[in-house]
Amino acid sequence: MASDNRRAWNPLVAKLSQFAPLSDKEVGLLETLCVPEERFGAGANIVVEGEAPRSAFVLTRGMACRYRLMPDGRRQILTILIPGDFFDLHGFLVQTMDHSVATIGPTRIAAIGRAAVIDIVANHPRIGAALWWSAMQEQAMLRERIVALGRRSARGRVA
Repeated sequence: MASDNRRAWNPLVAKLSQFAPLSDKEVGLLETLCVPEERFGAGANIVVEGEAPRSAFVLTRGMACRYRLMPDGRRQILTILIPGDFFDLHGFLVQTMDHSVATIGPTRIAAIGRAAVIDIVANHPRIGAALWWSAMQEQAMLRERIVALGRRSARGRVA
């Protein structure tokens, strides 16, 4: 298995290692996926609702948020993304995105193409399982958030 120092360097490796033990080869693959980084300043849109998805992404540095624009122009933040989050993995299954992603501060991401995602799922079952467990955890957190919001008073939801 890979050393703890290598896991700490790469936020995706650190996150997925929580869900499945990763070999040195798997850690190397994930590190390679994260090498070509794109840099964004604060307030930049990475993904825009209504556009065709271009790839999946790993947030490698900084913070971003997934959001929807309301008909009155207000923005509803759905989730906060932190380093190690693999987002829009499902983007290959849809024609257009149903949400946007914007940076909160200076942010770096690594775009992961469709072929790479398919290769990971087909040929690296532990990484695929870790991605699946990570997605399941995110879905559980979203369900908890829905329940919490539904149980609050109108004043509590606004706060």
